[in-house]
Formats: sequence, C-alpha cells, structure tokens
Amino acid sequence: MKHIRIYEEFSVVNESSVELYNDGEFSQTGGEPEAKIKINDIPNTIEGLLAKKEAGEIDTITVVADIPMQGKRKPAYVDELIQQAKEEVALRARREAGSDAESAAPSDIERASVMEEIFFDSEFIVDRIEKLSDGVFIVGIPYSLRKKAEKDPAFYSAMISPSQIEEIHYE
Repeated sequence: MKHIRIYEEFSVVNESSVELYNDGEFSQTGGEPEAKIKINDIPNTIEGLLAKKEAGEIDTITVVADIPMQGKRKPAYVDELIQQAKEEVALRARREAGSDAESAAPSDIERASVMEEIFFDSEFIVDRIEKLSDGVFIVGIPYSLRKKAEKDPAFYSAMISPSQIEEIHYE
C-alpha cells in the first residue's frame, strides 16, 4: 500500500501539460495561456478547435512541436530540406574556391555537412486528426512550407503525437 501512495504522488507531480493560447487575446491576457491541457486531452481539445474552425468561429490552429528528424515517424519533406541544404553548402564551397559553377557536383553534395545549418520548422498548422492503430496523431503542415503544401499536402505534412506538442495556439 505504501508503494501505491508513493506512485500516486509521483504521477500527480509529473503530469505534464501543454499551454493553450488564444492569439487574438494574447495582448489582453498579458501573455498568459488560456488553459493548460494535459497530454491525454490534447486530441479532444484540438478536435474541439477544429469544430470551431469549421463553424467559422476561429481562423487558424497551430501547434509548436518537436518532430523527429530520423526514424519511421520522420516526415517525408525532411529529406528534401536536408538535400537542398547540402546542395547550397556544396555550391557555396565551390564558389568560395573560385568556381563559377551553377550547381554543385554530386560528390561535393554527399560530403556536405549541414545538420547544424538547417532550419526545421517547429510551428505547424493543424490540418486534421488521424486515429491509427498505433495512436492518435495531429496532422500538421510546417508553417514555413505552407505554400509548397498547397501543391502536395500529403508530402509536406507531419504526423505529430500529442507528447511532441509543446504549445497550442488558435486565432
């Protein structure tokens, strides 16, 4: 019985939450969040916000999230961003060496080290919620790639688990 009590105290202390912000009222609240949402309640909260968006009550829903850059949950567009950054670094190196080439050589691209120079978006426009066999995911489009996503939304989207979300914003 002693161990159950200790576990209950531990789980209450370590129950994390995500802050929900109404960006339209942000200046009026002094930057304070509207609410703190428990991780398990994020899908329901976002479903409610999506319903309000569909009803025309709010315009956008965004989440700040840390997405994986490798592994099975890595979004497809990440490889494209890495490749583009490698090409830019390799071309810049060729130009610094005195070449006036229009593109970098494939061997230069492969050698380019770019992970510290790449910007990976952490703000995602919420598109929908997907309920899959391995969990519930928020499908988001990186804010910086929203124009590209208009042409190919499936490629430029990320599957975000509730535990990856740091903040929720709506306006």
